[in-house]
Amino acid sequence: IRDGRGDNMSTKDNNEVVADKEGFLEFLKPSKDSKKKEEWAKYYFKLVGGSLYFYQKEKAKKAKGLLQLKGIQVSESVKDKRHVIILSAGAESFTVSSSDPKSAADWANCFKSSTNKNPVTLPLKGEASNSGILFKAKKNIAGKAATSGVGKAVMKKVIDDDIRQLLTCVKNIVAVEGGGKEYADKLEKDTIKIAVKSYLLWENKNIPLEEFLKIEVPLKQALRIFIAVYDHIEKVKDSAMRSSILDEKFTVVAVLLDTVKDKLTSLLTPHLSPKSITRIHDIFETVAKRDFLLNAYNNEGLRPDVNHAISFVRNYVRN
Repeated sequence: IRDGRGDNMSTKDNNEVVADKEGFLEFLKPSKDSKKKEEWAKYYFKLVGGSLYFYQKEKAKKAKGLLQLKGIQVSESVKDKRHVIILSAGAESFTVSSSDPKSAADWANCFKSSTNKNPVTLPLKGEASNSGILFKAKKNIAGKAATSGVGKAVMKKVIDDDIRQLLTCVKNIVAVEGGGKEYADKLEKDTIKIAVKSYLLWENKNIPLEEFLKIEVPLKQALRIFIAVYDHIEKVKDSAMRSSILDEKFTVVAVLLDTVKDKLTSLLTPHLSPKSITRIHDIFETVAKRDFLLNAYNNEGLRPDVNHAISFVRNYVRN
């Protein structure tokens, strides 16, 4: 069914998936013009289940981006003589508009009915299809955390001097044992980005603190084992036995850190882009492996960095 504004109901798209509704809308995005804060841009939208995809052209095979609608709030208003629909989740929002009130009302009703539906996967341009609530819809706070003025201010809250020193120590260790200086620099930046985005998701009430605290349980277990090894392993005089104990304990630490990775990934996947989730994977696949831990511990040249990292970790697990 096509109305006078060109909106289709339940038609098949290029991927033979039935769209609940599709058509042209404009959405409010950050302006490239320094004199303007925001500007309207016209895109072709397809609503499929609990997912809203938008395309640069009607016949495009891959979407420019998407919104996951499950659990979001839908509201309507008038702005600049436009009939506006606001899709929001916590502090994040995505605004679309139509000059035709009937079309806007139809879209709003469809959005509301989609907020309890499961997401549907369609091809995305340059990205995997799994995405957050407002992924690629606009550059929201979490998405631009590491580069925006807001993000830089938050970074000072999240990354204090002690944590920055810890990151420097870990970076030094990674540079030697985990892939070289360039990769170590990248991993440090990725760690900061994930930390800031996680903080903002908590601050904006997208994720309750209790969910992050659940991840601390296996993390602190792993760190306590590492501290115990650090404090007592030199008392074992037999080198073969010492190597065996290190291998056994660091294997357990790696398993616990793998649990941390899985829990963190599961928690953040609905809110962050696939690129950010890949960063989490890369971080843990580097520093949370038995061989990396063993090599870092046994490398005498890295002892100052390991000692400093242990000092920070000791204070952390006490809290």
